[in-house]
Amino acid sequence: GASHELEQMQVRLPPSVLLYLSMACFLFTAGFLFLVFQALWISLVTAIPTMFLPRLLQVTVQKRRVHRFGLQLMDALDNMSQALKVGFSLQQAVELVAREMTPPINQEFKVMRHEMQLGMAIDKALENLHRRFPSEDMLLLASVGGVSKDVGGNLAEVFDNISLTMRGRIHIEEKIRELPWLESF
Repeated sequence: GASHELEQMQVRLPPSVLLYLSMACFLFTAGFLFLVFQALWISLVTAIPTMFLPRLLQVTVQKRRVHRFGLQLMDALDNMSQALKVGFSLQQAVELVAREMTPPINQEFKVMRHEMQLGMAIDKALENLHRRFPSEDMLLLASVGGVSKDVGGNLAEVFDNISLTMRGRIHIEEKIRELPWLESF
């Protein structure tokens, strides 16, 4: 719902504010149109689409944030892998991403770091991150992180492999978009 999407965007507005903004857009537009056309029904009907502007803005901002997060995730995994290879703990590697990278990934890793500081296991913190940013890449990271924790394994190598997989997928998607037969669709 709207509250989950607002949480994903790091927006601290109650969903009711979105409703109020929608009503304000409608009323402002209807009032303006009434002043211009002096026809109440035309003004009201014509103003209806403006009720959806706040929601459209919210969805647009959310999509950009999720896209940016996905692009940053590869670099975050690379940074965490390098940190683990030089002897950082997992907590320190998460802290490094939270401190050194830019929004939105640093904000999400701050949340993850805080969860881990409160005693949450890495697999649960990764599941929570996946819930906030549902994507195939985050599902892979959450799944592999949990399995690696359970059976043991080199997390640096796991992070490297996931980053490599993500980069390969993006490369293939770009190649597919370049195919000439897709231009007709």
